[in-house]
Amino acid sequence: MSKLYFIEFATLQYLTSSQYVDNSEMNEILNDKNLIKHLKDGLNDMKNGDYKIV
Repeated sequence: MSKLYFIEFATLQYLTSSQYVDNSEMNEILNDKNLIKHLKDGLNDMKNGDYKIV
């Protein structure tokens, strides 16, 4: 998995679990097709064991 995927995944995790994000900000995040694609690719990489969390 590339560093970019990890950064995008970590950013979304942080935003959705640690910070308040109003509806307009969350809609902007969720409507970013490129970001969502990279997040899904990163999750698939993780499921496939393409990298190790230490």
